[in-house]
Amino acid sequence: MQQWIKQLENFQKTLIKSQRKVWYALSEYILGEVNLQNPIKRIADEMPEESV
Repeated sequence: MQQWIKQLENFQKTLIKSQRKVWYALSEYILGEVNLQNPIKRIADEMPEESV
C-alpha cells in the first residue's frame, strides 16, 4: 500500500508541473479516501467481537 501511495504522490507532482488542476484534485480525493479507509479498517479489526 505504501508504494502505491508514493506513486500517487509522484503523479501529483507531475500534475502540478503540467497544470492539470482537475486531475490533481481527483488524485487528492483518491488519496484522501485511501487515508480515510486505513484507520477505519484498523479500528474495525481491533474491535472485539460481541459475544452472542
